[in-house]
Amino acid sequence: MAEEKVALFDFCGTMINFQSADAYVQFVKEHVPHDFRMNFIEFVRKIFVKSQVMRVLEKLNRRGSINKKTLLREIQGLSQSEMEKLAEKFYHERIRPNYIPEVIEAVKKYHAEGYKLLIVSGGYDIYLKYVADEFGFDDVLATCLEFNDGKFTGHYKGEDCMNKHKVILLKKYFGREDLRDCNSVAYSDSRSDVPMMKFCRRGIAVLQKLRMPPPRNYLDGENGLMLTVLRCSHGRKNTKEHKVFIESKFISSSMLSENQRCLLPISADFFR
Repeated sequence: MAEEKVALFDFCGTMINFQSADAYVQFVKEHVPHDFRMNFIEFVRKIFVKSQVMRVLEKLNRRGSINKKTLLREIQGLSQSEMEKLAEKFYHERIRPNYIPEVIEAVKKYHAEGYKLLIVSGGYDIYLKYVADEFGFDDVLATCLEFNDGKFTGHYKGEDCMNKHKVILLKKYFGREDLRDCNSVAYSDSRSDVPMMKFCRRGIAVLQKLRMPPPRNYLDGENGLMLTVLRCSHGRKNTKEHKVFIESKFISSSMLSENQRCLLPISADFFR
């Protein structure tokens, strides 16, 4: 029997070069009339952001981004049909021009080789379905917007598909603790997705900023994670940002000497 093959892809900062969830809400707001409630919530949100209160609340909060939830409340009551229409427009105008070419090439490669492909993202299902259709993804595990009687409730259903909730959803989806026993790989740009990467046999970290040129290998004793630099490419035009693609091979921390753990750690600077 052929070995099972699975490739998991984070979306924001991994397949595209921006964060899509809040950008979608802002896009919707650009195309609908503003009422007093929307303007008032946005006014209060901006005060919280500028005063750094939002940052403090985000650190204290354990149940999803407050800023993300507040933005959603601004568009509460919009019709599902209107939001669906704007989601398709958002996909064509904002998402497609901002794909990261090297990652998209990897998606196409895995698809051609018969991998089961999944997007696993805190972005919203309402527009990610178009990306899935474009590249032949088998499924999307994402944050799902909630509608009732054809109107947006201002909330998402269940948990935000971020951090530990990604692995919870993956375990439920595949019906097992991990995919380490099959030919599996996960792509992400965020340190918070290390658990998703460790859910698979291999991981690819897509990094946007490095403070110094990296040596060939890095070792993370805490996470039992070996990273190898694959290649570099430029990010958006007219910027100094670049992306570094790092392949990760997972090993047990017990295999590392104390000397290795001390001398070759991966700092948080390698992840946004």
